[in-house]
Amino acid sequence: MRRLAVGIGVLVLGLTGCASSTPSPNPTATLPPSDAVGYWRSPATLHTFQLVYIRQIQDRYFMWTPPSSPHAPLVVEGNRLVRHRDRHGSEIERETFWARRDGTLAFIGSLAKEGGGFATTPVWVFTRAKGSREQLAAELRGRFAEPTIDRQADRLVKALALWANRHDSFPPRSALLPGGAFWSWRGAPHLTNAITGGPMVLGSGAGNFDYTTTGRRSYTLSAHRGYGQPDYTQSGGWSQTPNPSL
Repeated sequence: MRRLAVGIGVLVLGLTGCASSTPSPNPTATLPPSDAVGYWRSPATLHTFQLVYIRQIQDRYFMWTPPSSPHAPLVVEGNRLVRHRDRHGSEIERETFWARRDGTLAFIGSLAKEGGGFATTPVWVFTRAKGSREQLAAELRGRFAEPTIDRQADRLVKALALWANRHDSFPPRSALLPGGAFWSWRGAPHLTNAITGGPMVLGSGAGNFDYTTTGRRSYTLSAHRGYGQPDYTQSGGWSQTPNPSL
């Protein structure tokens, strides 16, 4: 896959530099930064990005890249949009985006080298995300919610371990239904659905969780991230005797 990515980068450079006696529109020609505005999807092999949103506010540009980078400022450099990352006053990374005539968005990442200069990635090509603006905005919010969903699930996992210490077994599924015995126990956490803002409950919706047990001493917990993302799954087993001090 790396060879393929490098090949794409070489092809892009070759197309940009070639000349012809009968000029024709170059599909990889760079367009103004305003053409980069909108929702974009990265190639499946580029895991750093999945859904990216670029927005223009007056003459400034900002980028949202889930799950942890909202509203990052972009600097206009010619027809390109660049995000600079600094540490202790020194630039350590930059991300460069530019819109192309063929309707795609090109991306190059650069990392600072110890001896100076930058090491760059091949050119990656993003495509316009399909769907309504409302659908894509909801997906973006959902992707930003993923770390919170995972943390909520981890809190529930810890509470299940404490319950098992007290009761010498994990709670049955029925105890975790809304209004179940688990939630009236003093060690139960207060969980919030990071997508809806309501309670995080046993259910199939994004931001909720599923819970199954095998006998009394093992369980599987799956937090639903939604929007096609894999569930955050944890499993546990219990083989010790209860600890009455907990």
